[in-house]
Amino acid sequence: MSHHPSRSNQSSMTRRTTLRRLLAACLGWVSATRLAGADSPASGGMKKRTKLSVKYTDHSENNRTCSNCILYTGDGQCVVVEGEVALGGWCTSWAPTTMGGAGATPPDA
Repeated sequence: MSHHPSRSNQSSMTRRTTLRRLLAACLGWVSATRLAGADSPASGGMKKRTKLSVKYTDHSENNRTCSNCILYTGDGQCVVVEGEVALGGWCTSWAPTTMGGAGATPPDA
């Protein structure tokens, strides 16, 4: 059986990059939910904020929109913002759904 160091190295680099991106995405989600402000554990949830307090707008900011934010839950709802939000909206709690999203910095950069 022949050993190809370049293939092994590529596989290792791909796995490492994937793990870094996954970790960065998870950390981004945790940071975003902490920014949202959690209630006490007894209350069982997050305290939603007013649109004014998170500077919500119905318009995108540098291609950052509710539709590509990890906090958007669908059907016009957000984990952070009270009331209905627009798919093309944006607020200061925006966090990318995946690494490489608008405004996201890859971990290798």
